[in-house]
Amino acid sequence: MQQLCPNCKAEITEGKKFCHNCGSKVEAAVLPQDEYKTAPLFEVPPSQSPQNLTRPVSPPPYVPPAQNMPPSFESPQKNSSEASMSVLGYLGWLVLMCIPVIGWIITVVIAFIGTNTNRKNLARAMLILTILGIALVAAILILCWNSISVLIETIKDHVEFTWIWS
Repeated sequence: MQQLCPNCKAEITEGKKFCHNCGSKVEAAVLPQDEYKTAPLFEVPPSQSPQNLTRPVSPPPYVPPAQNMPPSFESPQKNSSEASMSVLGYLGWLVLMCIPVIGWIITVVIAFIGTNTNRKNLARAMLILTILGIALVAAILILCWNSISVLIETIKDHVEFTWIWS
């Protein structure tokens, strides 16, 4: 026997406790067929007249629990640790971090002590790129050391250095 959801009127298969369409709880109608036809819709107490009767109230619509709610898309406050940076903000910090000694110190400080999450992640990415760059240069020097030493010896043999001060 098919049932209808009291909330969205979708068909529900027998034995299901929740509507597959809207998720509201469904209470099975337990009335046998004979009693269903003869059951009164309203019972009128003798003290009330039919004009004072009201229809039964339908259940409230289904509201999913809070953990199933979609995340809010409110932007964080400007001074919070989750505040986003603009493109010019990223470019400014990148230029500042590329200064040879002071920029590296600032990068290390921001990467480990910074409060803004975006700046902290940018500084950590710069540290990783710097370490990878140093490792790449060291690997190239090690692999090409014989060629570099031959080139240096060839330059010493064929180029005569004259000193201005002597």
